[in-house]
Amino acid sequence: MKKGFNLYKNLISTINFIGRRKFSIDCQNMASAYIRLEEGSDRFQFSFNFHYKNVNRQFNFSRQTSETVQDFLNRVSTNVGKVVEQKTKKKKKAKQSQDEDISCVESVVEDKVNVQLLKDGIPVSPEVKCLDTLGHDTLRLLVYDTSYDIEVNAPWVSSIVLPDSILAGFPVYPSKLDLEFASREDSSFEWFKSVDDKRNNFTWTKVGDGYFYTPSTSDIGLRLLVRCIPRRKVLEGDIYKEGPMVEAVSPTVVEAGPGRCPFEDRHGFTTERIVCPSFRVVTYNLLADTYVDSDYSRTVLYPYCPPYALAINYRKQLFLKELIGYNADLLCLQEVDAKVFEFDLTPVLYSLGFTGVFQRKGEGKVNEGLACFFHKSKFKLVRSCSLALGKEIQSNPVFSKLYESLKESMYGQLILAKMAGLPTTLQVTILEVVEDGNMKGRRIVIGDTHLYFHPLADNIRLLQTGMTLCYLEHVVQELSDECGHRATVIFCGDFNSTPDTGAHRLLTLGKVDADDPTWASVKLQESSLSDEDFGNFGGLSEGDMKGIDLNHSFSLASAYRELPYTNYTAGFVGCLDYIFYAKDALEVDQVVPLPSEEEVTQNTALPSIVFPSDHLALVADLRWNNC
Repeated sequence: MKKGFNLYKNLISTINFIGRRKFSIDCQNMASAYIRLEEGSDRFQFSFNFHYKNVNRQFNFSRQTSETVQDFLNRVSTNVGKVVEQKTKKKKKAKQSQDEDISCVESVVEDKVNVQLLKDGIPVSPEVKCLDTLGHDTLRLLVYDTSYDIEVNAPWVSSIVLPDSILAGFPVYPSKLDLEFASREDSSFEWFKSVDDKRNNFTWTKVGDGYFYTPSTSDIGLRLLVRCIPRRKVLEGDIYKEGPMVEAVSPTVVEAGPGRCPFEDRHGFTTERIVCPSFRVVTYNLLADTYVDSDYSRTVLYPYCPPYALAINYRKQLFLKELIGYNADLLCLQEVDAKVFEFDLTPVLYSLGFTGVFQRKGEGKVNEGLACFFHKSKFKLVRSCSLALGKEIQSNPVFSKLYESLKESMYGQLILAKMAGLPTTLQVTILEVVEDGNMKGRRIVIGDTHLYFHPLADNIRLLQTGMTLCYLEHVVQELSDECGHRATVIFCGDFNSTPDTGAHRLLTLGKVDADDPTWASVKLQESSLSDEDFGNFGGLSEGDMKGIDLNHSFSLASAYRELPYTNYTAGFVGCLDYIFYAKDALEVDQVVPLPSEEEVTQNTALPSIVFPSDHLALVADLRWNNC
């Protein structure tokens, strides 16, 4: 109850804030009043816009459901009467100052404002409690000669806020939007910019429609306003129920952007969305805010990047514009903050036709994770799942052979012990092609992962890669049993593995054996396995560091073949990100070239004022090869 009341107070503040700026509510709401009554609550909220002669005012009440109708109507009458009287006195005073005859000013003040509550056209008994009549479908409020149809639990905006960082050339959208009895997808949005700002009295002109708006350079120095009419679909088709319109003004003005970003040149290769039999895939590590928002990151990891450019409110404007401009069909993202997925990526991309699934890393215990978005014109979701590798290797029957093989050696037990504490996760999204063409109905298994980061843990990453491929094979087999044909695999992510590692060999060659140099590529005491927890396993030599045979049945290739880098920081430069595809079903139409090293190092390294992440996005157009 308290939470609902606080949301209501936020709504009142928003409406009053807008009212002071003389930006009136649409006339379409003048003949409606709104009651919000949550089940079990002892209070109700009542709101209506009163327009009478020289008065135009929004009234908002929070009242006890146990009070009588008469008490409620008395409160409405008193509040309306005060406002009307104040307006009339001001008008009389203005006439007096002009030495005009006061008698020519019509007074609308009465001893008591006539307010009635009708049910089925008949006045409600004044002794009836509000709770016993508020939910009726045919309630009507009369104030003076104005009649208001009362809507119960109409679509409602509890809160709407614009961000405190708005850059010209980059998308802006509500940083907070709380709706009740409405959906964001069904609601309508209009955008306005201020024409002048004299003593906070704004004049506005409309500049756009839709959930987000991209300010132009002509908007620099101006404020923005968004108008939201909450709606929900009530019947099949295009029939909607609307609630009262609410507006929000940006707390700051539009600022100049960083200039042209290198990813905008890459957009020249993706000016349009492609059609069947081709589709576009993007993989991108967004650099989670949870790893950036610290003094260590600002002073040690990325000291060359201005603090404002490391802030997530700045960076998300860049990577959203970048992602939008690729006109992709599939987006596989890593290091996605949970809040960024919910409040930024999902609403913006949904407005462009995408649907997404998200999985926090480490059984949901980490604030960032993996996200897969797909365009609804190309694909529909069959199902999605995920697994935390460290836990699943010990309990999931799919990995029983791997687990038993590792348990046979002390070195294998060391690896299992290390794996158990890692949050590394595989996200699997199964999609079905819906676009017309020969491939309609075919299914694709999308794997997305972010392997363990430690530079001395190639052996851990090799095992993690083996597990992910093993599970993808399991999913493909299940689908084959269901629909009678083999599904296609695409495997994307930040593998934290360069092309010379065992993980890469396993992915592209299909196998590694127990003597692969990756298993014993580093001395035990120098590796990530030399934690104090493993003291009881001392005495191992390099000769003891023998792994297990790993293989898979997929025929995978990297869309980009070889790249000099996808991750470029002051401390490391190398290729860690990949789009792997099944060669027996798909082929590459084009890959979008990466920015040049000169562009990447113009501001020392990544991230920077024009690169929102320390990784680069990979973008590939794939085509079904049997079309």
